[in-house]
Amino acid sequence: MRTRTFTVGVLCSGLVLAGCSGGSGNSGDKGSKSATARKTKAAAAPELPAGFRRIGGTKNGFTAGVPKSWKALNLNELSKARAALEKSGTSPAAAKQAITTLKANNAVLAIDPKSAQTVRFAANLNGFCQVGTAPSAAQSKAQLQQIGGQHIVSQNVTVGGQSGHKTTYYRKVGTIMTVGVQYQITGDSGKVCFITMTAKKGTKTPFSAIGATIHAL
Repeated sequence: MRTRTFTVGVLCSGLVLAGCSGGSGNSGDKGSKSATARKTKAAAAPELPAGFRRIGGTKNGFTAGVPKSWKALNLNELSKARAALEKSGTSPAAAKQAITTLKANNAVLAIDPKSAQTVRFAANLNGFCQVGTAPSAAQSKAQLQQIGGQHIVSQNVTVGGQSGHKTTYYRKVGTIMTVGVQYQITGDSGKVCFITMTAKKGTKTPFSAIGATIHAL
């Protein structure tokens, strides 16, 4: 699968890592037993902080908690989702590309409308899952550098009993310097989920609280 770069408006680079990992499908009895074992040991979704609600689901491959003031966009309602992005500072062409790409990947997209009003850049989350193995920290860094990522730092993390790694970075979007936080979590099904959060640098964000709620299915 060819790697796709996704750098649109208020969105960061949620799809920049898609396709960089190799397939790791199981076959035969061995695969069935492995899947059964994973199901038996499936981690429970982390509890949500007060004032949060859960978004995502089985179709998306993961769930995460976001503040109740955030708006999860319905990607099946193309015109409404595009309009919401445009109000948050994305150009019409970029909004169309973003929604089309995210929808094709059964992704989740949520934005903070209030931040768009106060700092002219909507803090946001976008995420999707794919079959395969997670890219290494070096691969993640190289791809983020290709789209202008700066001060990139990766670390191994465990979220709700599920392992993965977390990458933070800065990146200029138009004239705005943004801060990005991306979690790559391997779920009980073996899929790797990429959840990216982006906001204008210097603004207060709930990214740490959101990150602690991520649950790959």
